[in-house]
Formats: sequence, structure tokens, C-alpha cells
Amino acid sequence: MKSIYHFSIIILVSLSVFSCKTTSILRTNFNASEIGVTPAHDLPGAPSGDRVDFNDALIPGLKIRQWNTSGTKGLEYSQVNTGDLSGHYTWLSFRGISTNFAETIWYIYSARHNSSSGDILTDLTDGSGVPIARMRITSSGAVSLISGDWTTSRVIGNIPPGAVHSVIFTVLASQLKYNLLITSPGREPIKVTNEPMMTTSALNFHNPANPSISFQHSDRSGQDSKYTIESISISRKDPN
Repeated sequence: MKSIYHFSIIILVSLSVFSCKTTSILRTNFNASEIGVTPAHDLPGAPSGDRVDFNDALIPGLKIRQWNTSGTKGLEYSQVNTGDLSGHYTWLSFRGISTNFAETIWYIYSARHNSSSGDILTDLTDGSGVPIARMRITSSGAVSLISGDWTTSRVIGNIPPGAVHSVIFTVLASQLKYNLLITSPGREPIKVTNEPMMTTSALNFHNPANPSISFQHSDRSGQDSKYTIESISISRKDPN
């Protein structure tokens, strides 16, 4: 209760600072990019200051590709040999602009996983390394959430390999819980409510924060592993 009380004080202060800020924290798709190029770190369009971060070793596996026959494009993130590079530096991270982390934040993206030999990890953080959630999708399509001990996991559903899926994480830091909705055409939605965050104290979060979504191929992923992101956004506005 003491932690929640202190975080409530942070909320009151932060609301006055950020009340005039845009609700968009990060927003991008790749339709304006040329096929075959690696995206620039600074994401185009509003809001100004959102970015995608990656080590140069990942560049051979980060290319704009055709998403569908209607002309939509996506960012294909392929597994590449990074040698002795530490796993900490092999994440593809979308980092939002500074915002009030005391308010509800929606992390949203649409993607497709193609792999016969590896998993894709998705991490949500405050942008300063404090974890909110980790999700794993295996090569067989099993979707699981990782607990705060970083090892225990719980299977919540299945997304067949190659299936397009849209993901919405709803996060309210002060409650230390999040909701998750995953939809995929022709399949029942995967819904999780009031899932405990990986962090156990709201005081661990930075505020203001730079909310981030990061992706990483698992160590055992083969060179055929690809995760293609069609669009991604982080917002303080309910998408529904």
C-alpha cells in the first residue's frame, strides 16, 4: 500500500506536467519506405522523437518487404549470425517519446511469425529497462507469458506459423497488472486480464518514461526465422 500511495503522488504531479502532451507516444508503419532498405532510427511522421533502435550487427536481417498483395509493406526482422555479440544487444527496440507513465498506456502492433526452428520474444518496458511483460511465440505457434522470475511461463493460446496477428497490451503501472488481447483472422481471440507485471513495485518505474516494445529471436532460432511487423504504436488513447 505504501508503494501505491507514493505512486499516487507521482500521478498528481505528472498529470499537471503532461496534460497538454499528445496521446501518441510512438506510431509507425513502413508503407513510405523502399523495398529492401533498412529503416532509419528516427521514425517518420508524428510524434517527433520516437525511434527504432538496433545494433549494426542486425542490419542484414532488417529489411522492408512486401506485406501483402495490396501494396502494404512491413519490416522483416530475420535471425542473423551476430557472433559473440551479447544477447542484450540483439534486440529490435521501438522506443516512444517521453510521457506520463502514471496513465494507462496501450502497446499495439500487427505482425506475422515465420519460423520452423525458433521462438520470438516480445518485451514491454518503461524504456529504462524496468520490465512490464514478456511474451513468447514458439515456432509451433504456442503463445506464453513469462513471469517475474524470468523462467516460469504459462501458455495462453496458439497462433499458427505464418498467421497475421494483432496485439494490444493495456498497461496501468500503478496497478502492477496488464491486459492482453491477441486477434488473428478466422481464430478465436486470445484474452488475458489482470496479469501480474514482471516488476513487483510501481516505484521501480521511471516517470516520465519512454515506453518501449522490443523483439528478439531466441538463441535456438535458425536462419529461416522471420518476424515481420506491419505496424506498431504506443498511445495514451484507447484504440477501441
